[in-house]
Amino acid sequence: MKKSNHHSTAFINLYPRHCEGCWQCIETCPHNVLDNVAILWHQHAIVRNADQCKGCMKCVSTCPCGAITPIIKQKEKTDKVA
Repeated sequence: MKKSNHHSTAFINLYPRHCEGCWQCIETCPHNVLDNVAILWHQHAIVRNADQCKGCMKCVSTCPCGAITPIIKQKEKTDKVA
């Protein structure tokens, strides 16, 4: 059984410490990948359904504080260098 990671999918990384809890990314995600934690002072987005992420990057472009970033695959890195 694969251990759950609430901070990334195959396409994005989520940095909860940068998240301001505006929930725009959750509202924008068409695949219900993201969810929230809202307990008193502990408010941020989390990855709830990583396997549902299709890499549309709507959450990345919506996040006003830069808490969600795309994952750049190794092949893409080497293609850009060449």
